[in-house]
Amino acid sequence: MDALLYEKIERYISKHRTADGARHLRMLCGCYDLDTIEDAIANAKESFSEMLFRLIREKGISEVECYKRAGISRQLFSKIRSNSGYNPSRNTAIALAISLCLSLKETAELLETAGFALSHSSKADLIIEYFIVNSIWRLADINDALYSFGEEPISV
Repeated sequence: MDALLYEKIERYISKHRTADGARHLRMLCGCYDLDTIEDAIANAKESFSEMLFRLIREKGISEVECYKRAGISRQLFSKIRSNSGYNPSRNTAIALAISLCLSLKETAELLETAGFALSHSSKADLIIEYFIVNSIWRLADINDALYSFGEEPISV
């Protein structure tokens, strides 16, 4: 990784790291506390796989291109497609968001459907967020940056 990119990511982490970073992303996607179980059920959103396949259609890319960019196997992608209740690993959800070139808000919404969030209290999450905000979509570049900062790469 070149020194200039490293420095930009380092500044981004310093500027955005907070004790309650997940709160910021919840606010971005409009995720608010609900008063009752009935409220929660009435406000149920689409599942991870439903949202994923809707986003694939909206972004106009093929399913093959999506799973190849994400670095996931055809078999895993087939599981996600055939099971509307499938919950992927966090890394799989992040890799798919990156493969679709999702905005930060779209990424937060997709991750939420799988029960995950990016947090401003996590250096790795801030690095991932930096790449999303700056529209840098190569998973290899993100993994290189994560490694350079001593963080685990996104592997699925």
